[in-house]
Amino acid sequence: MSIKANLMLLSMSAKFKVTSASEDTYQVTFKDDQDDYPLQAVYEDGQWIYYMGGIYNSGLNWAEIDIKKLNELIAFTKSLEGGDNK
Repeated sequence: MSIKANLMLLSMSAKFKVTSASEDTYQVTFKDDQDDYPLQAVYEDGQWIYYMGGIYNSGLNWAEIDIKKLNELIAFTKSLEGGDNK
């Protein structure tokens, strides 16, 4: 990874909280996400899975997705792997 890419990743990381559930499983959330339905990403079995949290037992069958935030989350998680973050 180049210095420029590393600096971009560091800059992007300020918005996110990354936690490790196990040796190969990671969860990424927005640090300031106070929404009832937070966007989340989980890295498991070598792939990223994106989903909305907080909708279980809520009586709703749907939750609106903030596409801008989803795109930011995807860009950050792809950068963690050293991939293209566009």
